[in-house]
Amino acid sequence: MTEISTVGSDTPGYNALQAQMAKLTNAASLLVERAAVIRSQMRSNAGYAGDLKDLCAAAQVHRTHLARVSEISSALGVVATRSTRVISAADQVRTGAQGVRTNHRVEYGGIHGANAVSDVPQAKAGWYRQS
Repeated sequence: MTEISTVGSDTPGYNALQAQMAKLTNAASLLVERAAVIRSQMRSNAGYAGDLKDLCAAAQVHRTHLARVSEISSALGVVATRSTRVISAADQVRTGAQGVRTNHRVEYGGIHGANAVSDVPQAKAGWYRQS
């Protein structure tokens, strides 16, 4: 997985934070999509494994084989269920990152816009904190 880093400089600024939150939002969206595909596949596979177990039982296959097929079906069902939690967590991250980005734009967008068009040089980030 790639590291989220600053954009354009070593010090985080307005554009860097906006870019980081956009990157995080996109990554979370991609995770939601991929986890949903996995959940769908696992549900389908669990159903197929259940059907296979029924067919094996009808064919009077040895009980150890039936037990294995049943275990596999259950395990696939567990993956499908837990992937729902992954989707929920990723969606919360996506929503949170969008919120941070929006709040940051509302709070500092005007200042950044005014600074961007001003001919007056601004102090570098952290300059006022020096002792």
